[in-house]
Amino acid sequence: MDGSEGPRHAVPGRRPGEHIDFAGLDERLKRMGLRPRPNRSTALFTLAAGLPAGFLARMLGIQVDVVVIWQQIAAGDWAAYAADVARPQDQTPC
Repeated sequence: MDGSEGPRHAVPGRRPGEHIDFAGLDERLKRMGLRPRPNRSTALFTLAAGLPAGFLARMLGIQVDVVVIWQQIAAGDWAAYAADVARPQDQTPC
């Protein structure tokens, strides 16, 4: 490329020289049977579970407290679960 052709995009948009926008990519993926939003959430929670909050926040350009919330969601609240299991259950029928 000698520079006269303009930028080349990995996922070109509808107009020459432009990248695809979010809505276009979302629609294209849905036509292929992919569900981008749930898959995106899964990917973000997986990253949050495996990377330090500060690092991931800087890489994604978001606030650290948002990543901390993702980490809590991804890890699950096992302390609350353990407390619920350990608590004596009411044996009276409903």
